[in-house]
This record gives sequence, structure tokens and C-alpha cells, in this order.
Amino acid sequence: MKNLFFLLFLCPMLGMAQNAEPSLIFEIATIRVSPMNASSVERAMAAHNKAYHGSGDSGVRVYVVASGTSSGDYKWVMGPAPWSALDARPSDDAHNMDWQDNVGKHTLPGGNTEYIMFDPKLSRFPQDFTISKLFVRYIDVARGEMSKAKEILAKIHRVFTEKIPGETYGVYFNELPSSDNPRDISIVSFFDKYAWMADDNQFNAKYDEVFGKGSAELMWKEWRTVTVGSNSEIWEFREDLSGLSGQVKAMERQ
Repeated sequence: MKNLFFLLFLCPMLGMAQNAEPSLIFEIATIRVSPMNASSVERAMAAHNKAYHGSGDSGVRVYVVASGTSSGDYKWVMGPAPWSALDARPSDDAHNMDWQDNVGKHTLPGGNTEYIMFDPKLSRFPQDFTISKLFVRYIDVARGEMSKAKEILAKIHRVFTEKIPGETYGVYFNELPSSDNPRDISIVSFFDKYAWMADDNQFNAKYDEVFGKGSAELMWKEWRTVTVGSNSEIWEFREDLSGLSGQVKAMERQ
């Protein structure tokens, strides 16, 4: 029985190890700061990122959460890069002391670090663009239903590809999942103006055009059975705090 429990615990790790293709991941650190320290932290964070995280695999973009219970939190995002890039990230004493002495000492409890894998097959980056705002949806997948969730996402991706080709979005999977973290999948839509949030792209009707009348209703019913719940946030890009610009090349996301 003990061996069975060990195998059950090991299964997710075995699944990752058997994936021969290198994954591109993002490291996302959530940073919480007291409002009274925000201006000094921002100055220090900007200087740190431009000095140590201004290019390559260690390049960083910073966002501020603009909605929900995490409003005001900073999202410090490094990547995309393979896991091996973490071995070459800046980690000397000067780098570490600069962060700790000027940023880290002002952070509040409640922050965390996550690693998410970019899925190019389920994502759409039809053209180059400049990051402005992100609509981030976190999906909590029911245990044992990830394969079915991916099948549904593949169908949704086909509808956007064929019927709503202008949308830009990325699909990402939690590389270190746990039972107490409901962020198994992150779906990120990139947009410029808040008016985009009110646009009706007639997705259900277009889904029916691709898969047949009534298919959208059945798909959403199935989606509710394979997921536990979801949460969403809006992030705003802060180029002034980032090491990288907001420019994204579509070919780098294919």
C-alpha cells in the first residue's frame, strides 16, 4: 500500500520527465508592498531590473494587478525560457544584496512564486504587438480531467483560429501543481483598451458554425464537469519598472 501511495504522488513528476521536448516556462513572483513604501520600492525595482534583467532568458516584465482581491500586487515575470535558464540567472552577491536591501525588505507576507509552461499549440499570437493590458483567467481543473480540459481548449482554439483570428492570447499550465493551488491553467488575453472587455465576439454562435448547432452549449456543460472553478484578474504592464520592453514578436511565441 505504501508503494501505491508513492506512485500516486510520483505520477505528475513522471509525466513531466517523459516529455522529451523542452518546455518554455515563465517564473511569476507575486510581490506585495505596503502603499507607504510603494514609491521607493518601484524606484529600486526599476533600477534592479534594468541592471540585471534587461535582456535574454533573464529578462523581466513587471505588471500591477488592477482588479480583484490582489489589486495593487506586483507581478514580476521572467521568461519565456527553458528550465535550464534558471541555472544561469543572475545570482551573485551584488545581485542578491541589491534586491534584498532595496526591494525584499519592504515586501509583505502573502507573496509567492509560480512556474507556468507556455503551450504554443493552444495559444494564438497572430502578429507582433506591444503589451498593454492582460485579462488573466485561472482555471482549477478537476482531478484526473486535465486531458479532457485540453481537448476542449483545442476545440476553442480552432474556433478562434477559423472565426475570430484577430485575438491574441496565451495558454499556460502550472508546472508545479498542488492540491491547494487552484491555478492549474492560466489563459491570458492581451488587449489595449478597456473597451475590449465589452466586445461581443459571438463566440457561441461561431463555435456552432464550426462544430454544429447546439455544440457550444454541450461544450460549456462538459467544461463545467471537468473544472472546479475559475478566477480572473486584469494586469497592467509597467514598462518603467521592467527590464524588457512591451514588444512581443509573434514568431517567438509559435
